[in-house]
Amino acid sequence: METLLYLSLAINVMLLGFVVYRYFKTTPKINQKTLSQPAPEQPNPTPVKPAQIINQRLHDLALKCEDQLPDTHRGLIKILVEKDYPELAAALQIKDIRINLKRDEHPQSLFSISSPRDALYIARDGHNNTGRYIPVPSEVELILKYQEPINVYLRALGLETISSEDRFWCVDTATGWVTGWKRFRWDVTTALNALNDQFRIRTPNGYIALPYYPDTAKLFVLLKGWEHLFAEV
Repeated sequence: METLLYLSLAINVMLLGFVVYRYFKTTPKINQKTLSQPAPEQPNPTPVKPAQIINQRLHDLALKCEDQLPDTHRGLIKILVEKDYPELAAALQIKDIRINLKRDEHPQSLFSISSPRDALYIARDGHNNTGRYIPVPSEVELILKYQEPINVYLRALGLETISSEDRFWCVDTATGWVTGWKRFRWDVTTALNALNDQFRIRTPNGYIALPYYPDTAKLFVLLKGWEHLFAEV
């Protein structure tokens, strides 16, 4: 009887040993060599190059103008220059509107004219065959809404400022291809025939249709398109 008991115990010990052996045999071993090796060094990131300053004078002027603005208006206005002609400011950008600031290689922000034909000639003859556009009422109103910060820049640039007390030319129509210079084949008479009834003068008391006699008002023209030719200072 004792012999059977010892035999049973021996068999159990052998089975337990076999199980332990199989466990260690099938468990993955940790690669000590891998643990001892340091992690490979990551390459240094490429340093970010500072934005190129195209015109140092205008860059510094813009910073001085920003210092004069309240926090709510900082970053609102940008000075644009033509990449190939960066000596003079080409436009002021307010949101998505760009007021043209150059005419025949001379700084100019406003024109005083007395007829729609004169307005169209000024708009058509931009710089290097890049036309300009007469504003629509919504664009005039946005410019006048921000006239104070705009005028900070215009004064710094030595240009005529804008006032809601002035009278301004505009065209009461939609912007886009239907009123673009390509649509009018770059011809002032064609544009005048298409837009003559839509010309308006914005006064401090509202918009009026053209009178039958010559009426003088101010005009600013807008830069639309040709974005690749311009850069922010």
